[in-house]
Formats: sequence, structure tokens, C-alpha cells
Amino acid sequence: MPTKKKIFYNPSEQAIISALGYGKQNAVSRNKLAILTNKSDRAMRTTIEKLRTEKGLVIASLPNKKGYYFAATYEELEAYRNLCLSRERAEKKKRVAAEKEMRKWKSQQLFDFSGDCHE
Repeated sequence: MPTKKKIFYNPSEQAIISALGYGKQNAVSRNKLAILTNKSDRAMRTTIEKLRTEKGLVIASLPNKKGYYFAATYEELEAYRNLCLSRERAEKKKRVAAEKEMRKWKSQQLFDFSGDCHE
């Protein structure tokens, strides 16, 4: 039987985890969470992102920056997943537009005979 890997949280991470409630009705606003954890908004969001990506915690959030919480039902978890998918699609559109612009710039550089030096 495989053993579970222990995950350790630093004090900032533990403060955020302790401040969060279960269920969207207990979502903690960004402002309140920053006050409760004594962190700046930016530092708090960075720590939450680290908890999500590096520590594997599913910290759900409500749209329009209304708050963070741990899902209490399958439906809440599904709604958060759908929010992630929506954001992922929007990010992909931005990335594709940037790549299209990069190809355009690259082709312009290949045919730039103005005498300017391009690498």
C-alpha cells in the first residue's frame, strides 16, 4: 500500500487555509482574507496560487473577486472547474492572438530591407 506524502505548509499558507470556510456561502472576500492573514492583496493571491498549483489544494473562488472557499458540494466543485475552464479558454485566445502577432512580426523582419540590423 503506497504511503501518503505529507504536505507541509508555511505560516502564510497555514493562515490562509485556516481563514477559509467550506461552501460558497462561507466564501471569504479578498479584502477580509488579506486582513485576517495580515498580508497584502498581492501576496495573499500569490500564496493562494502557490497552494493551488504546487500544493494541490482546490481553493475555489467566486467570479468577480467575491471570495475564496473550499467546495462543500460536488456542484460547487463543478462550478469552480467550469470557471477555470472559462478562464483557460480566454487565456488561450490571448495566447493565440500573441502568437499570430509574433508570426507577423517575424515575417516582417525577414523581408525588412531598410538597412536596419535585425537579429
